[in-house]
Amino acid sequence: MGESRFNAMTSARVVTAIALASSICLLGATPKPAKPAKPAAAAAAPAECSPSTAKAAVSSQTIIGQQAARSKGLNSYQVPLDIGTKIRVAFALVPVKLGGTQFFKAPAQVAVQVKEGRKEVAGLIKAIDSLAALQVPLKTSKFEIDPTKLKTVTNPDCSKDYELEGTLSGVSDVVFKVNTVTYVIDEASLTYADGGTLDAKYTYKTVKDTKNSYYMLSTMTVTAKAESYKGNADVSYGDYVLNGTIPATVFEP
Repeated sequence: MGESRFNAMTSARVVTAIALASSICLLGATPKPAKPAKPAAAAAAPAECSPSTAKAAVSSQTIIGQQAARSKGLNSYQVPLDIGTKIRVAFALVPVKLGGTQFFKAPAQVAVQVKEGRKEVAGLIKAIDSLAALQVPLKTSKFEIDPTKLKTVTNPDCSKDYELEGTLSGVSDVVFKVNTVTYVIDEASLTYADGGTLDAKYTYKTVKDTKNSYYMLSTMTVTAKAESYKGNADVSYGDYVLNGTIPATVFEP
């Protein structure tokens, strides 16, 4: 057999093999599966905390002292507010946006002024004003602490708070949750003699002046069940002006 004839026969067999393989694929033959990839390392399980309560390792006076130290040098501030809520009109809940300003002057003057809005939100403005007044250091807020009820609580997100119970002028029962690191109020719950309740959750941001840094309110979430207002509201705090001059008329009734 000549070399040319041998090459021709080899080429023919290759073509036939390729054609046969193609036919098998077209008929649905399953190719050899690739080796499975090695499984990725399991992600770390998120921390899970069970809420718990224990006797606090600090005294109420320590908490008050730390709050006062954190606000040293803060004589006044004013900050714009954006307030969002819903009011009931006929049979529907209608979103309402309000704007305003919150003022503070040491040691314990706090006022909230809101631009004219619907009369239905007057109770909400009163609630926000009451909750804003809680942000002054507890030393000057006339909050009477029951030292026997001071606790350390572990929250579901693993954060810890000191829980203080006591009374405040015009309120039959008050519970504060105070952050164990920053000593700001994380949550406040007020119960009134008529059965009304007012609850708030706070978040904070760092605001600096030329000398100091302060933890100032960033948001406040309000839940109210009172005769004058029932509902929820979200309050966002804008850019603070620290240690400026505030007219005395701002705090007049």
